[in-house]
Amino acid sequence: MLQTMLPNEQRVYCVNPLEAPIIFGQIAPYFKHGIEIEEGDTIVDVGANIGLFTLTACNWGKRAVNILAFEPIPDLFKCLTANAKKYKLDSLVTLPYALSRERGAIEFTHYPLLTSMSTAYPYDSNAASVRLGFRDILPQFPPFLRWIQRLPPKPQEIALRILLKVLLHGRRVSCQAMSLSDAIRDHELTRIDLVKIDAEMAELDILQGVTADDWEKIKKIVVEVHDVEGRLNKVRSLLQAAGFRRIDDEQDPHMREFRVHTVYATK
Repeated sequence: MLQTMLPNEQRVYCVNPLEAPIIFGQIAPYFKHGIEIEEGDTIVDVGANIGLFTLTACNWGKRAVNILAFEPIPDLFKCLTANAKKYKLDSLVTLPYALSRERGAIEFTHYPLLTSMSTAYPYDSNAASVRLGFRDILPQFPPFLRWIQRLPPKPQEIALRILLKVLLHGRRVSCQAMSLSDAIRDHELTRIDLVKIDAEMAELDILQGVTADDWEKIKKIVVEVHDVEGRLNKVRSLLQAAGFRRIDDEQDPHMREFRVHTVYATK
C-alpha cells in the first residue's frame, strides 16, 4: 500500500497516489438535493474504493455514523480497511463483496492505474466514446498529462489511444457478490438513512436486488447512473415505484461522453 496527502491535508492509504485526489474531488457533489448525514445515521457505501466517501461521511472520525462499506477488489479493500483503522472508524463494517441482484461469483476487471473505473462491465479502450470521454476529463488529471489537450486533433487522438492502452490495462479478479437485501438481512438493518452507489455500470443490477419490504427501510439514495439503453429512465422509474418522492439528477459537463448522471432520491 502507498500513502498520499489529499487536498484537505488528510493522509490516506491508496493504490494510486495520482488518482486519489481526483476521487476526493468527486465526493462533494454527492451531498446535494437533500443528501445530508447526521450523527447516528446508518449508511451503505457501495463501491467504497479506498473509503473517501465513508471517511467524509464520518467527518474523518469525528462523527459517529454506522456504515457498511462494500469493496470487492482486494487491493482497494486493503486500503479501505487500513484507512478505517487509521481514522478509528469503530462503527464501520468493511465487506469484501460486490453488490448485485443475488449471491454468487462475479468477475471484475481491475484497473490499477485507474481504480475508480474497475468494473464487472469492462471498458473498450478502442471505443470512440471512451476516447472522447477521457479527452473531456483530462483537466482533472495530473499536470504532466494535461499537455495532451493542447495537441492538434490528429496527434491528440493518437496520444489518447496510447494513454488509454496504459490506463485501461486491467487484470481479471474473481469476486463474491450478494444483493443489498442479503446485506440488510445479514446485518439485521431496520433502517438505512442513505445508500450511496458508485458501481461502474452495475447500478441497475444493485437496485434490482432490493425486495419490496426492504425498500421501505431505505430513506435516501445517491447513485451514479450510466445512461445506456435507457438506464436513467429505468432507475428513475424504479425509485419512484419504491416510494421516493423527490428524484433529481445532474450531469457533470465533463461526463457527457461517458453518459454518467448522478441521481439523488429522497422520501
